[in-house]
Amino acid sequence: MTPYSINLWPKTPINSLHIEQDLKNLDKVPKHLAVLFWGGINEKRLKEAAQLCCWAWCSGIKMLSIYNVEDDLKNNAQLLQSYIDTFSRHFFINEKFIPIIRVTALFASTKNVYSNNENSNLPDMQVNLISYADGRPRIVEVAKSLAEDVIQGKMTSDELDIEELDRRLSVPRFSEPQLLILFSPKIELEGFPPWHIHLTEIL
Repeated sequence: MTPYSINLWPKTPINSLHIEQDLKNLDKVPKHLAVLFWGGINEKRLKEAAQLCCWAWCSGIKMLSIYNVEDDLKNNAQLLQSYIDTFSRHFFINEKFIPIIRVTALFASTKNVYSNNENSNLPDMQVNLISYADGRPRIVEVAKSLAEDVIQGKMTSDELDIEELDRRLSVPRFSEPQLLILFSPKIELEGFPPWHIHLTEIL
């Protein structure tokens, strides 16, 4: 049995105290959790994602990655951040402080980074939004970049190897998730970036 096997909150938690009670049944908590959402992104799904962010922080998770095949979630990153800010004020009402939960797209520029505390550079929890474009299309993009560097003489063909490809594909401060939860009865990764889940447990 997986050490992460849990009953994922059969009753919707309304504040952090409910999460603390559920944590008593956990044998292990991942520092980086990834979840895979199916289907289109609507207001209901955005609110569910915002609630998930609050639950994750209460559980001791420091990084949460949310994967959606299309770019719908990334395109609604600012709205997701707004929902997180709203839920946080109610969800953490019993806490001494409201945690800083920052939303960003995996390969986004800094202008697409959102936070419920604009004065802080270090969030209490990082939320990464990932889509299919960050998987195989990203590999193609990096491969073309490597080829151009060789043509332009910036590097030699002898320097082309798996290590260099992996280095360019890696994202700073993006660790490999210990656990990936699929919100679907079927086990299908739908293009989740494979180089980020070498040792990830799938539930």
